[in-house]
Amino acid sequence: MADICMVLEGTYPYITGGVSSWVHDIITNLYDFTFDIVAILPSKNYVREFKYKIPPNVKSINNIYLNEIESKSDKKLGYFEIKKLYKELSAAAFELKNDKFEHLKTISDIFDKYKPSMGDFINTREGWQFFLKIYENFDSGFSFIDFFWTMRFILIPIVNITEFIPPDCSCYHSVSTGYAGLLASLFRLRTNKPMILTEHGIYTNERLLEIVNAKWIYDQNIDSIDVSRDLAPLKRLWINLFIYLGKISYYCSDKIITLFKENMNLQIKLGAPAEKCSIIPNGIDCERFNEKRPEKKEYSGYTVGYVGRIVRIKDIKTLLYAARFVADKLPSVKFILKGPVDEEKSYYEECRVLMSLLGLENNVVFAGPGDVSGFYRELDLLALSSISEAQPLALMEANLCRVPVVSTDVGAVRELLYGADEEDIKIGASGIVVPVKSPEPLGSEIIKLLTDRELNVKMGLNGEKRVLRYYKKELLMSKYREIYGNFAGASRAKKGERAF
Repeated sequence: MADICMVLEGTYPYITGGVSSWVHDIITNLYDFTFDIVAILPSKNYVREFKYKIPPNVKSINNIYLNEIESKSDKKLGYFEIKKLYKELSAAAFELKNDKFEHLKTISDIFDKYKPSMGDFINTREGWQFFLKIYENFDSGFSFIDFFWTMRFILIPIVNITEFIPPDCSCYHSVSTGYAGLLASLFRLRTNKPMILTEHGIYTNERLLEIVNAKWIYDQNIDSIDVSRDLAPLKRLWINLFIYLGKISYYCSDKIITLFKENMNLQIKLGAPAEKCSIIPNGIDCERFNEKRPEKKEYSGYTVGYVGRIVRIKDIKTLLYAARFVADKLPSVKFILKGPVDEEKSYYEECRVLMSLLGLENNVVFAGPGDVSGFYRELDLLALSSISEAQPLALMEANLCRVPVVSTDVGAVRELLYGADEEDIKIGASGIVVPVKSPEPLGSEIIKLLTDRELNVKMGLNGEKRVLRYYKKELLMSKYREIYGNFAGASRAKKGERAF
């Protein structure tokens, strides 16, 4: 039996990035705890090689595939079992409409008892009537056939999740709400072992951004004129799903953690009980990032860095437009984008095409992934253009190396660059924030910091001071060591006694 089961969606150990690095650091540094990992992936075709060397205190890695349906399209239950399933499920499910979450345990037990397949939902008269009843109780504005197919796609991952057997652990730790939070909640309900929830970005908000712009969700008004700003009904259905999955995760969690105050306030607004919530900021390995940028750097042309994945949520296209704006004023400037390009290959290709269209072949380099510990000292500044972030590690790494940052005003960026409280603000700014999707303001502030060397150096030193005072990795690890000790130890002692 492991001490902690980490429940992860689309991250470690198959994808690099801030959350994956955080998970790897937690497991590696808390070596006196053992871990099982449950990795939630879209499908078997998505499985990749491990991006990290797995630490020896990881006892197992189990994958669960959200969209696999080949073996689940046939009916598994007999006529009378089907009747009983829908009688019990209907009675409990409709009680959830008004956030009566005490019925979650009943629904979990129903799925555990009957283990229904997708066929039991979509290939039976009772399943059809169940969907029809939900439709009649839903203020839809769309046809039943559209509703049915949307619910079918919503149910596939949920049915797959309900079939997964909980690993035998002392405590379950989900690093998001959504599907990972739902799976950890089911583990919590079925085993009565404690559940911890850590949110870096707020999953519900991130899915909202994705769904608003999604082209894979059918919109019956797409070819008509609609002057309203309301979301298409089927998009509202998907958004309501993720809002509800978040509420389930908050209800089942014994402790809810995020990285900064604004996130915690949003969690509470989305349904998290305030008494469960706390803040633990990210932390940086100060020994690893000890190659500081020299205060008097010999000039050989301006160099702007970016560290992160080349994906849509990082809005690399805005950074490229800003690079064109900067290059028009400072023709020799170099933008070096360091990070993996294989997560959203089509978006990476779009960015390369845009780079060519903007005539930036001599100014922009996609350098690919690699160790960044010695990268920052070569930069004049770091630029981030994300439309959504939590508490970006790259920003703190750059600041620790005395490199100032120009970033969009997302997540915890403002407090990282300007200070989180009165004492922190006294340190001084370590960069500049700009609005999202604003290439010209981003470019203007980059030019300002490149050409004002005195301000550049001052902000870099302020950043180093702030990280050393508030964002050292030792502080992060000591807090999680205490939490794991309390919950894993309590679970062993109580042997599954219900804690909520």
